[in-house]
Amino acid sequence: MTQPDPAEQFILNIRQTLNYDWNPIGVGDSPELQDEYDSYIDGLLDILDDENTSVDALKDYLILIENEQMGLKPDSNKAQKVAEKLWQHFERFIA
Repeated sequence: MTQPDPAEQFILNIRQTLNYDWNPIGVGDSPELQDEYDSYIDGLLDILDDENTSVDALKDYLILIENEQMGLKPDSNKAQKVAEKLWQHFERFIA
């Protein structure tokens, strides 16, 4: 079995984090809805592409999505934890 390309693995890690750790609308466990949060990955990658980015920028983006696009009351604590996990994936990817 071949190892996935590092970039592909990084995207998969982001997707899994959004589906299982963030999952604001509760669909992450549904196999047929595994792509529900994929539209937010590019935005996260754009944030990570900025050399001055931070965990706070990721957190703010997650909160913005929950509030403005989903119409939910954001969970700041969960957004912080998810942003930290996304940052860890990023650090492993660039190492």
